[in-house]
Amino acid sequence: MNDRKSDQLRRMKEETNEWMSENNQRLQELAASPEMATMRKRCANRELPSADEWEEFQTMMDALNSSFVQQLVSVFHLSTQEIHVCLLVKAQFKPMEIAILTAHSKEAISSTRRRLYKKITGKSGTPEQLDKLIMEW
Repeated sequence: MNDRKSDQLRRMKEETNEWMSENNQRLQELAASPEMATMRKRCANRELPSADEWEEFQTMMDALNSSFVQQLVSVFHLSTQEIHVCLLVKAQFKPMEIAILTAHSKEAISSTRRRLYKKITGKSGTPEQLDKLIMEW
């Protein structure tokens, strides 16, 4: 019995390590991408990304994250604003940066994240819970 539990625990650790390794690799690819550089530059300059830049960013995020946006849109029917917030959360932008890139207040972004959590899970939650959910997706 203990051997079986030890084997299960070992397999769970291996799967967790594999997931973490893959996730770290995706984050490194994201950080090195020209699309991410464009978004960071826009944020630093307090400029809004163009429609083409959003499309390129979304395409890159989908490529790195197994059709992340396509899944969100097809299952939850998110608005463009909600998609942008999810993309930026997944790319590890801070709430203030998301506010800058979407031309909303930090408070509006927090409210959006809270509403998105409820829309996706059916439960009330915090903006941070949405962030965690999106990062694990």
